[in-house]
Amino acid sequence: MDDSEVCGRAADTSMSMTEFRTCVRDTGLVQLPTTGCPYTWHNCSEGPRSLWKRLDRMLVNPAWLDAWPSSSYLCALPSTSDHSPLILAGMNRGDENAIFRFDNFLTRIPGFLNSVEEIWKHRIAGTASAGEITLAETWGSNSKVFFRKINASRVKQRNLFGGPSLNRSLDLEFLRPELKHTITPAEASLLTAPVTRSEVKEAFFDIDVESAPGPDGYTSEFYRAAWSVVGQDLFKAVGEFFHTGKLLKQINTTLIALIPKVNMPLYVSDYRPISCCNVLYKAITKIIVKRIHRILPLMIDNSQNAFVPGRSITDNILLAQELLAGYNQMRLPNRCTLKVDIQKAYDSVEWDFLLEVLRTENKSSKEPDYFIPISAAGTATDTGLLGFQEGTLPIKYLGIPLTSSRLTMSDCRPLIDKVEARLAGWNHQNLSYAGRLQLIKSVLSTLHMYWASAFILPKGILKILEKKMRRFLWHGSGNAKVAWEQICKPKQEGGLGIRSLMIMNQALMLKQLWRLIQNDGTSIWVEWIQRHRLRQSTIWTFNGATGSWGWKKLLKLRPLLQRGVIYKVGDGSSFSLWQDVWHERGPLCLTFPRGPVITVISPLSSVLQRNQWSWPASTDADIAEIISQLPPTQPSAADMICWRSSSGKYTTKSAVSLIQPTSSYLLGRFAAR
Repeated sequence: MDDSEVCGRAADTSMSMTEFRTCVRDTGLVQLPTTGCPYTWHNCSEGPRSLWKRLDRMLVNPAWLDAWPSSSYLCALPSTSDHSPLILAGMNRGDENAIFRFDNFLTRIPGFLNSVEEIWKHRIAGTASAGEITLAETWGSNSKVFFRKINASRVKQRNLFGGPSLNRSLDLEFLRPELKHTITPAEASLLTAPVTRSEVKEAFFDIDVESAPGPDGYTSEFYRAAWSVVGQDLFKAVGEFFHTGKLLKQINTTLIALIPKVNMPLYVSDYRPISCCNVLYKAITKIIVKRIHRILPLMIDNSQNAFVPGRSITDNILLAQELLAGYNQMRLPNRCTLKVDIQKAYDSVEWDFLLEVLRTENKSSKEPDYFIPISAAGTATDTGLLGFQEGTLPIKYLGIPLTSSRLTMSDCRPLIDKVEARLAGWNHQNLSYAGRLQLIKSVLSTLHMYWASAFILPKGILKILEKKMRRFLWHGSGNAKVAWEQICKPKQEGGLGIRSLMIMNQALMLKQLWRLIQNDGTSIWVEWIQRHRLRQSTIWTFNGATGSWGWKKLLKLRPLLQRGVIYKVGDGSSFSLWQDVWHERGPLCLTFPRGPVITVISPLSSVLQRNQWSWPASTDADIAEIISQLPPTQPSAADMICWRSSSGKYTTKSAVSLIQPTSSYLLGRFAAR
């Protein structure tokens, strides 16, 4: 049928062959996959007259492929005939219980929308949600026996902890005074308000088209492409849920895939469950999440940083590091830290049980000295009695080492092993320079970012990581064609755009200082530093004599921070006159002779009267120079601290650009312009 099926002569272009090709195309026949000989007929000649052709083939229609999707055929060697025998294989029928899967490429086939319109004309009696699940298959009936066994097991385990479980309802009104925030009527109405069409459409279009489909087999790409047809019904289905609070089990059904977390998983805990939900379920969830997004930070205490928008889990690491400061010094009094890990507490521990224990002990859950005092002589006995394991620093906390002294090579070994594990799977692949470069930029350069957001990593560790990246780029050879410093430059300066690990580490840690000068009220670490480290001083004038090793390292980045911040003076009420860098000369306490008139804790507004600067009279030359360089004020506006970026907000990208040394050649070209 084409030149690839003939050897020794050009393909047949006669009218009959043209008609045959047209017939195959018009009838929708397809050729089964084939293995073995590429040709099925030989003219039994040798030399220039030898001719091989594929004359024999197996053509099937779509119905055949539906019945036998794995079928194929083998072209065997000819024996007595000049034609090769064709042997049909793979006649196993497809799984009759196979789950429907929608392929995104179908939306690009002409006539797709027409076919959806044709099917959508058939209305289905019942709820609005029922119309969205006509092609979904449920497996709830197959799991009834399984859930009966689970329920029976729960009944048998009621004697956990040596007695029956608590069945009485608990009155938790006594906890109300401890709550920092309760939902107001306005916030409650926001959560339960009827959904709008734009709200529903935005939720569906925010779902990734490449995400795995749920039990119904549809992806969000289907709903996007057919929105003009199915959008109204989807709006009704979502609105029905928000009106009734009920969801059909066909929609509220999830496929769970277990992804191994280790190389050789042995236990259930070695797997990470991934839930594949229906698109309609995801859209409803997105709407709820977006609505609750506004009040969630108010309802959850600042000590909980994971899964709350605007908070960072590194706050827990930074705070724990401060609490362990000095644990390696023998001259300090004895101290003890308890690391409590309630593994899957929401599954294995009943809240009424925990509250009852607290009542029995006559203790508040907020008391910091729950197991204090613990004498040094009785530590071993007490830890064994309570079921604790006595450990020494460093310990693993939230995936990274926690120590009271500087990080060592052995502490950072897990990070190096992580990079080496990635490289081990790539070194044997035939990758081009462009492919290796892309893997370095998108994968290897990001593996250290979690660590780099909590610590100033040792330079030796960063050099080891960059050495491994460099060897990978040059195919394992130590003979680099270009210096690594040149490669890490931006592309416009002749580099390859790989970010220096040290510069990236500094940019990520600068964000912590930025949050500190912004007085981020959502950060428990910022609150603790302000109260116990800085007290009445600011980050600019703090001497850094006390604190953890990480805090002292962080303070060394203050010169970089000062290059990036801009203090915009408004009414001056929130800036410190002496200790903030609102003036171009930096903190004035370093050069200005403070007198008894203006105290060290005075705000900047103390020298502002009637929208004008009002400084005490002085003949000091430094004071005269400072007064001549005063920035303009905006008394009607609030004080602002901005970052040197287009948006005025801190971004890691802008910080990297600030730290990255710029080529003198480019500076000369820009100056010439």
